[in-house]
Amino acid sequence: MGGHPLPALPLGFRIVVTGANDFIASHTIDQLLARGYLVRGTVRNPARTRWLAEDFDKTYHPGVFALHEVAEVTRDGVFDSVVDG
Repeated sequence: MGGHPLPALPLGFRIVVTGANDFIASHTIDQLLARGYLVRGTVRNPARTRWLAEDFDKTYHPGVFALHEVAEVTRDGVFDSVVDG
């Protein structure tokens, strides 16, 4: 039994990961990108975590990962723009 089981979501599906610069989240993103998913990662300050997007762009290719700012997670609707489109 080798390889990965059939994915529950189609390849190319966009997945949102919150707290993208967190240790566990960044490794989760890496695994999702390696399996062919598109990922949007939320962070409080994209300027301070630009290195993360640059690293994923180098490892995979530009366009498969994007950072989105979510400065205040308790505000209503703050994730709407991240999950749309």
